[in-house]
Amino acid sequence: MQRLLLSTALVIGLAACSSSAPKIEITEFEPGSCRFKQSEEVAPDWFCAPDEMFDDAYVYGVGSANQGYQDEYLSRKIAMTSARADIAAKVKTQITEEFRRNIDAQEADGQAYMESVTKLVTEANVDLRLPPSRKRAQTFDAKGNFYVLVEVKRSEVMEIVRKMQAEIDRKARKAVQLPAAVDPTVVVDAMRDVRNSGE
Repeated sequence: MQRLLLSTALVIGLAACSSSAPKIEITEFEPGSCRFKQSEEVAPDWFCAPDEMFDDAYVYGVGSANQGYQDEYLSRKIAMTSARADIAAKVKTQITEEFRRNIDAQEADGQAYMESVTKLVTEANVDLRLPPSRKRAQTFDAKGNFYVLVEVKRSEVMEIVRKMQAEIDRKARKAVQLPAAVDPTVVVDAMRDVRNSGE
């Protein structure tokens, strides 16, 4: 309970993490060694590790549509939706990891809190909250499956992460009957008022 009662420190910690770029795990691989899934066919390097290939000002997602779709427009739309879902999954992972870094799940209250957080993150429809994405690259494999790489501005993704962290923290605390967190902006404003009054 003591760890969770430090609500100001927790929220400030999350806000501080949100001001930096998402810690997306980078897939290590040798250039030219990328393969399409369940195939020995060589794939573009961005298929395996897009975050290594392009500007880190963006978060990337890879999507696909199989050759069974006769309508080219539908195939591309399905692939784009799949790529956005890939980005949404990265956002969910980022949010969950930020909470884990700031909570001691070994304590009874901490464990209940994290269970609530995990449930809320899993149920969240992040894709609907993502800003517009842009296609960065596309390709077909030998079987006719279509693959696309999309990008979303990292700064806009982090704004979503920040807002979702606050929402999930509030709901998780309510679910396990913990005190509401103190808004760090209120603390900062109060400290500023104290400084100004002493001038």
